[in-house]
Amino acid sequence: MNKHYNIIIIIGAGGIAEAAGLLLMEWSTVPPTIFIGNRTLSKALKVARWLEEGTTKPCSIKAFHLPEEGITSEMREILKPCLYESKKHFDSGGIYSNHSKNISHKHNPCSSTIW
Repeated sequence: MNKHYNIIIIIGAGGIAEAAGLLLMEWSTVPPTIFIGNRTLSKALKVARWLEEGTTKPCSIKAFHLPEEGITSEMREILKPCLYESKKHFDSGGIYSNHSKNISHKHNPCSSTIW
């Protein structure tokens, strides 16, 4: 049985992060885990609190520090399900593309869309 993740990672803690986070939480059919990353942890925490207060649905919201360079162990843990599942898919010969009608994202827990 495939384990399903509903992970949303938002980079940045401005107004768009608030709007996107709230919409994604409210539109989600399963309770999501949302990570808000920002160079200033206090701003990420502020957005996380704002989202918790604004949603009507169950979810998990976590803020994390996003350094200007490199990747932290915390970031590795956040990305681990995405990287593991993507590697399995790539190793099996699959290709991920958000713009391809022939590719299913059902095995990728962290399919992404860039707005």
